[in-house]
Amino acid sequence: MADDVAPVSAGQSVLGLKMQTQELPATCLLDLPPEVIRGVLILPALSIKDVSRLAQTCHKLNALVSDDCNDVWRILHRRRWPDANKLLLESTEIDWLAECKRAVHYVQVTVGLMEDVWPKVYVESEVCYSHYAPFRKIMEEDKTAYYYFKDHLMGVIRDVHGDANLSQIYQAKKLLRYIRQEYLTEQWKRYKTLPEEEQVLEVGVGYVSLWCQPLSDITTEHLANHFDKLASFVLEHLKISNPNHPIFQTTSNERLKWGKENLLCDRWSALQCMEILHAMDHVLIGNLGFHGIKENYHHRENYLIDKVLSLQQGVPITLNVIIECIARRLGVRTEPWYRGHFVLMWKSDRNPDFPLVYLDAFNTGSLIRPETYMGNSGSGGCPYRDQHLPKGRVSCMEVIERLTAGIEVAGRMSMRNNGHSTYLRSALELMFVINSRNLTYILHLARLYMLYNISVSDLIDSVMSTMEELPSDVHKHAENILQMFKVYIPESKPLPVPQTRQIAPSVQFAVGMSMFHKTYNYLCVITGWDTTCLATDAWKQEMRVQYLNDKDNQPFYNVLVPDGTIRYAAQENLEPLTARHHFNTFNVHPDVGRYFETYRNGYYIPNMLKLVEYPDDLEFCRQFYETVK
Repeated sequence: MADDVAPVSAGQSVLGLKMQTQELPATCLLDLPPEVIRGVLILPALSIKDVSRLAQTCHKLNALVSDDCNDVWRILHRRRWPDANKLLLESTEIDWLAECKRAVHYVQVTVGLMEDVWPKVYVESEVCYSHYAPFRKIMEEDKTAYYYFKDHLMGVIRDVHGDANLSQIYQAKKLLRYIRQEYLTEQWKRYKTLPEEEQVLEVGVGYVSLWCQPLSDITTEHLANHFDKLASFVLEHLKISNPNHPIFQTTSNERLKWGKENLLCDRWSALQCMEILHAMDHVLIGNLGFHGIKENYHHRENYLIDKVLSLQQGVPITLNVIIECIARRLGVRTEPWYRGHFVLMWKSDRNPDFPLVYLDAFNTGSLIRPETYMGNSGSGGCPYRDQHLPKGRVSCMEVIERLTAGIEVAGRMSMRNNGHSTYLRSALELMFVINSRNLTYILHLARLYMLYNISVSDLIDSVMSTMEELPSDVHKHAENILQMFKVYIPESKPLPVPQTRQIAPSVQFAVGMSMFHKTYNYLCVITGWDTTCLATDAWKQEMRVQYLNDKDNQPFYNVLVPDGTIRYAAQENLEPLTARHHFNTFNVHPDVGRYFETYRNGYYIPNMLKLVEYPDDLEFCRQFYETVK
């Protein structure tokens, strides 16, 4: 029956009530008050690109967005480039629309230069930083440019659709490493010129962590906040055990100031300092469990202060730097000393007759050690102590150099395990920045550069600048290094010659295919192939190629393995993966973006340069995986 009811029109009555309707006027965005429109423009859902596109729709909106809209552009700028925004706030009367345009220009410069150098980066295992020289010049002329470059590259790396842009992410990581280390080089120069009493240890150690982790977003401010938090834990315990301690009569601002600069003397008497040290022992060692690690001692994370703070374990230098940072925030002055390994020494300057003590967070047991403690006695000592180093006070820069030397060892071990030299190169370049006059550092870095066909021009300049200052017995050594540099000429690598399947009928697999190694039981993805084994005779003998069915007279494949290694595998040892849960397992490999653009339907799609090298393999993959489906 409901279908038989006639519709009610406007003005008719229903149950005696007259229906009233009112026509609303048509509205558009321009009908809203300007302040409302500006409020809409700063909504988090809108980006600078969205607002710019809106301004291009009509003259009125263009005028609205351009005129009297400085606060809107300031907010948009702060949201997109927060670090640069903080820097610019120190200036007055900023035209934020113009600043946003300048920032977008730097993004375009970044994209353009990445495209220009990509063919050179593609053929290099370790990138020659001379490709990125234009960025250095721009950053020297405009100190905000660094933040715009960094922010754009971090955005590329963190893109939620990153699996579809593997090559772009690979390039961004290489460039970001260069950009951040160029910026930190300038920070190091300023740090080294400070008087020794103004070189705060936590700042230098923080720079080391930032240098070694250029793709992370840690800052010295983050580290300082972590130290502040640990100091507050100690204060909470001290409040219970000794509520009358004079530290509670100081303000938080005073204690924050102690955290930013070196103490020239203790703030308290000897007994009051010892009460703080005992509270630190109880909280850091007893409650939180900070301790030294002896197994896997030279793992890289043990030398990075942010990782040690997170894992609460490390080597003597990093652990005792943490103790120094917290003690300083609580008004106790300690000094780094070497006694078998790095420890801290505390001696009361207010009560000279009070016995000195050593602080050592590395060894098990109490943090506080008596004056007789040598740091290397018994089974609790550091397994890598150096008995040949002189015992005594150590300067801030000596601590940092020693810390970096440990990172170099970790880098060499990493290179030995997976063949990647990035960590070692980073450590050697940091050692060179910290002490560019050390010929041993220069020689080690030069050997690595020559191995990877990288220019040594900066090293030549450094040796030349130190020649006149060197003693006669070292002068000859420097001359030999310069002579080695003169005969070394880095060569530009050409793009690989294309390999077609028509001339290689024996090749059964293709670039981009996910494989399983039947002998060594590892997964891998193919990045290239040779029709026969092109390895050296020594490698063939070591890998027992002569015992294969087809020996070296069969195709061999370059493959990436999820553990980070790059291997060379015989065709008879490989079989394609067909189980879906095994696919897409190679994005963790640092070189996957060097060769592939994205992953799709069970195989990796080569980027344009890899497609030029193997023009037929993509179609082979498509047909193969269509069959698998």
